[in-house]
Amino acid sequence: MESKTPFLIRAQDVIDVAGGLRSLARALGVSPAAVHHWKQRGHVPQMHVREVLQKFGHLLPAYADAYRARYPVPAALPPTWAHPSVKLAWTLLHSSDPLAHAWDRYFAEHHPPDPDQLDLFEP
Repeated sequence: MESKTPFLIRAQDVIDVAGGLRSLARALGVSPAAVHHWKQRGHVPQMHVREVLQKFGHLLPAYADAYRARYPVPAALPPTWAHPSVKLAWTLLHSSDPLAHAWDRYFAEHHPPDPDQLDLFEP
């Protein structure tokens, strides 16, 4: 059963491994004021958790391991799906990460499939 509680990352932990507030803001493409606000609240907002773990997960192994345990992604892709966009779509579709599913729904609504691109699924 999927947990309804948000996945929290302590903001100070991320700021420390990123080398400071400004360097974290630069790495994530947000303003230093936003990161300062995270620090005051005590945690990284949910919309930035995935990006933080992608960029700093190797420096925050406890958070990365807990995130993978909560939102497992199948390790193997079918061999005929070699195109990078297909890999990404397959990973998002089979992830239990609620943010991934929200993005998938948004993308499907705003970017309908191009019939000329459907041959990507052919080996």
